[in-house]
Amino acid sequence: MNINGAKVSAAETLTIEHQELPGSILGFPKAEVWRVLKGFSWNGGMRALNFVKHQMGKLEQRKGWYRQSRAGFNFLLDYVPNWKFAYGRAPGTGLVQYQAFLPHATAREAFERILELGRSRGHTSFLGVLKRHRPDPFLLPHGLDGWSLALDFPVSPANRGSFLRAAEEWTAVVLDRGGRFYFAKDAVLGPGAVRRMYDPAALKRFLELKDEHDPGGLFQSDLSRRVLGEGDALVAADALRTAG
Repeated sequence: MNINGAKVSAAETLTIEHQELPGSILGFPKAEVWRVLKGFSWNGGMRALNFVKHQMGKLEQRKGWYRQSRAGFNFLLDYVPNWKFAYGRAPGTGLVQYQAFLPHATAREAFERILELGRSRGHTSFLGVLKRHRPDPFLLPHGLDGWSLALDFPVSPANRGSFLRAAEEWTAVVLDRGGRFYFAKDAVLGPGAVRRMYDPAALKRFLELKDEHDPGGLFQSDLSRRVLGEGDALVAADALRTAG
């Protein structure tokens, strides 16, 4: 097969050596590309960048089907080391990713509503990723037969309180339509959301397993305390939501 103009075998595409990404982008050293992206990190700049990306995508479509390495396909953002620095490096400044999983029947309407609410509250996503998902056979899964939309938002001390209040509105949209969230990417959920997200019997079984294998409550984190409503972390989260 041919990948990026080079002929390789299927077995070669699975080797570690074949997962290397290019060392530069359009002639710029990859380690410095985030500085270029920082100049586009405003509404007008992102509109221009997305327009260019869209046009490049249309040109790629004219080539027909083509192959990429697994690393090139699955880890697009790894092309730009420290890409998150484009959102700012000052204390309290950066990005928050909001990712919602919705059943197929309600996904489109829910995503449209989230985007509409974001614009009306003054929070525009600079990067969005839409994915198709299958259900997971786990006790407390985030995957379902539907779609997820991950949205990156620039957040700073000036807009943090407003953003968290907007996130509460988005979360209500998701939960009202049978949606879920992925804990590893969450920064905004509270215990009420978790209790709405899962079947009560499944959540009860999870807590029973936790008590059985960790009777002393040694294994916990700020995330578990926040989403399960335990400890001072929840108080801190509530204070953060009302700040700003």
